[in-house]
Amino acid sequence: MAAQQGWVDEGFGAVADAFAGNFDDFPELGAATTVFVGGRKVVELWGGVADERTGRPWQQDTVVPVFSCAKGLVAVSVHLLAQRGLLDLDAPVARYWPEFARHGKESVTCRMVLGHRAGVPVLDASPSFEEIAAWTPVVRAIEEQKPLWEPGSAYEYHGQVLGFLLGEVVRRITGYTPGAHFRRTVAEPLGLHAWIGASEAEQAGRARLVEAEGRPAMPGPEHLLTRIVTMNGALAFPGLDAPRGWNDPALLGMELPGSGALASASGLAGLYAAAATGIDGAPRLLSEPTVSDAVREMSSGPSWLGLDMGVRWGSGFLLDSPSFRPLLGARSFGNDGAGGQFAFGDDEFGVGFAYVANRMVGHGDDRANRLISALRSCVGGVMNDRRAQLLVGQFEVAWALCDYHLERLVPDDFLWEPAPLCWTLHRTPDGGWRPDWAETEPDPVPVPTVAWLSWHIGWWWTTALAHLRGTTPPEPLDVEWPGPGLPAVEWLGGLRTEWLAGLEAASGDGWDEPAAFPWPREAGRTIADLVAWVNVELTKNAAEIGQLRLLRAVAPGGPTSADGSATGTG
Repeated sequence: MAAQQGWVDEGFGAVADAFAGNFDDFPELGAATTVFVGGRKVVELWGGVADERTGRPWQQDTVVPVFSCAKGLVAVSVHLLAQRGLLDLDAPVARYWPEFARHGKESVTCRMVLGHRAGVPVLDASPSFEEIAAWTPVVRAIEEQKPLWEPGSAYEYHGQVLGFLLGEVVRRITGYTPGAHFRRTVAEPLGLHAWIGASEAEQAGRARLVEAEGRPAMPGPEHLLTRIVTMNGALAFPGLDAPRGWNDPALLGMELPGSGALASASGLAGLYAAAATGIDGAPRLLSEPTVSDAVREMSSGPSWLGLDMGVRWGSGFLLDSPSFRPLLGARSFGNDGAGGQFAFGDDEFGVGFAYVANRMVGHGDDRANRLISALRSCVGGVMNDRRAQLLVGQFEVAWALCDYHLERLVPDDFLWEPAPLCWTLHRTPDGGWRPDWAETEPDPVPVPTVAWLSWHIGWWWTTALAHLRGTTPPEPLDVEWPGPGLPAVEWLGGLRTEWLAGLEAASGDGWDEPAAFPWPREAGRTIADLVAWVNVELTKNAAEIGQLRLLRAVAPGGPTSADGSATGTG
């Protein structure tokens, strides 16, 4: 067994441990994994044997057939065309390919195809291997195909047809087949070793696939799943060294966009990193709105065949699927391959990940999941730090707005009533202050005074602090307002200091602890949600104080400063 090689950045040792563990716990032969975070490579690992016949070791840039990871290459290309305004995913395919609009397919959209909902997971025709390689015969067969169900009403995995159908749309728009288009627009500009239709030179040195013992057999040739994967028997599966199997240079050299990609781990991870964040400071390929569109769930639950593997599909990508392929979160998008290969991106965590291998383990293959779990443990801390920096930064902006208005107030501003119906603070016989208050907001809603708003900020902030610290929050009427002018301003400034200290104490995993304010505990909110709410509420209340300052400035008599001169509103 060739030694495992490569490197990981500090903080990503868990990925290296998981990669080594795969060789101990699975019949791993050769494999590689690459991770980008924030557009920078942080993990590059490879090891084992690329060719079992000769013992040739796996190298850093070894490529291997990655089966349906090819769909990710096609999906990125399609979304790039949509992003450029050249393709409307929700328009009928026939807008770009008029001959497609036959036999009930007139309403089929590219998004239906991306979500495996188009109703054409398999062809009635049985094109030969040579006809598949020629492209056009498959296109003609798709044109003549009748949907198996009303398009859009159900889903089933469109294993090979997805690549040809979307690939023909790409060809109609760009003039290039999908593999050629991806090569010209993505792979070559970024220097990625990831191809659909690899040349003889690109295939040289590739890893050869091998089967693991006991891999479950496919259903019979007449079964829909087998027909989907093999295109009605023209392709061998899971045959590897059989004629036209997945080690066959002829198969890897033709454009089979649903499952025929050849790639290295670095090439696939680089693709998803480029899509999600950009690489080494370059702009990201897919904009944030494009990714948001791609990760909107299109299909899940029982398929048209009644199978429920726990898979969730977006537009062209596998989404975070906890019972099947748990990823990092709601903005993870990727595709897997029949040999255990997997690649995905996530623009929230800034990740591009890929794992490739040449041993096809089959059922119970947890190799990629283990690596993703290890990665999750590494980037979780990074994400918490970034989240904390973002939320604290937002808070400081909110406080700056609030402080701007507070420091310009004079005592008379606090109790000035801008309308006949107001909520304010009232003197009590013992010299304290009592706020107007009701558990249910009255109708009509009273206009608050600056005094009431400053008390209100103090109340919810004191309550938020109690939840942050895990102590008992006060009742609203138990929160004492110190009085107008400097006492109120200093009181709120002190709460700011306490809040920042509380955030520092809650750093790390504390941000993910449950919070029961301002929502009920059963809402499932966290301390991070509470902090975000404080930022928004403080901004809102500061704006309300600013609005009252404007109204006071134009009111008869206007406000005056302590020296008797008119005050401005800033």
